[in-house]
This record gives sequence, structure tokens and C-alpha cells, in this order.
Amino acid sequence: MKRLFQAMTSTGVESASANLISLGYQKVPTTQKVGEFSVRGEVIDVYPICFDSPIRINLFDDEIEKIRTFNYQTQKGTGEIKEIEILPINEIIVNNIEEVEKKILSDCKVENETVLKDLDNFKNFQNLERMNKYISYISNKNESILDYIEDDREVCERKRLYGSD
Repeated sequence: MKRLFQAMTSTGVESASANLISLGYQKVPTTQKVGEFSVRGEVIDVYPICFDSPIRINLFDDEIEKIRTFNYQTQKGTGEIKEIEILPINEIIVNNIEEVEKKILSDCKVENETVLKDLDNFKNFQNLERMNKYISYISNKNESILDYIEDDREVCERKRLYGSD
């Protein structure tokens, strides 16, 4: 699963936000790091995996007017691009959270605080590292994020994403 944004094509703020959330991006007030996105009016800022800087998508009504990179510290544009392909931020991709939640709760014999907290975090795309224990409820397939990357796609270096060695 991935999402392609192209200049001069249609998408709404709500639709774009829903797509980004389904790809594992977290909605925040100001986009500053990989995996975050924010919305201000008809402007969507997103920091995709494999990019050195965040992307600003300017809409006019429901049409993408302009896509450009920007510096998150100064908020100034650094370059215009015609299209951007946004890949999932996490290996856990959920299209129907309500269905997954029903499955998990139906298997719980008693109300469990930890499970309820995990489900709340899951809905808000927080603490996703804890969701690995629910993977059998999410998918019957044994897949990883690498299954969604095309053969000619570059794999990002950990150092570039997280500043670690």
C-alpha cells in the first residue's frame, strides 16, 4: 500500500488525512520528524520515510495546486516537485480498525486495561511498537514492509532516518 500525490490532481483534505493515517503517519500540530503530518486549512505537511525534508502539499479546493519540500525549522519552501509517492511508515497497516478491535475484544475473557489502552493507542497511531503482539488479528498473511517496496526502490538507511549509526 502506498499513496501517490501529483500536482494538478484531485484529493480532499479529509481523504488525504485518512490515507496518511492508514499508512501509519501520526497527525500532529506541526510536522517536524519522519512519520508525522499536519493540516492547516488547505495545506498538508507530511514528513515521509526516505525523504531528507518534509513535504508541503498546497490544495486549492480539492485540487493539489503545488507540492514542495520545506525546512521544518524555518517553514520556508526549498524546492518544488511534481509528484510524491508516500510509503507506509510502519509494517503494521490497518484498513479497518473497528473490525480488528472487535476480533481482539471478542477473544478477551475479561475486560483488560492493557488491551483497552493498546487499542486506544492503536486508533491514534501511538506506541505502534506494542501492536506487534496483535498482528494475527490484523492479517492472516506473513508480510513485511519490504513486500510493498518495488524492486527498483531504494531502501533508506537507518542513520539518515533516525540519526543513529
